[in-house]
Amino acid sequence: MIGVGLLSVIFMRKLHELKEISYLFMVAMIVFVLMVVAELFSSGLPEDFDYESITQVKQDRHLITAINIIAFAYNV
Repeated sequence: MIGVGLLSVIFMRKLHELKEISYLFMVAMIVFVLMVVAELFSSGLPEDFDYESITQVKQDRHLITAINIIAFAYNV
């Protein structure tokens, strides 16, 4: 009976620790994306670079993979 009561306390402490770690990983992900964008713009854009072509959703088999990657990253 006491173990069941303590289980909720232990679980809440673990959730609090995971919350702090998730903030750390979110900051790391944002820093990584900013570094990739900075590298892209500092190395120079290709001459045939077109913003319209990269903002359009392409309807091919890679769309399923992209959705899975986004869902996985969000869950992590």
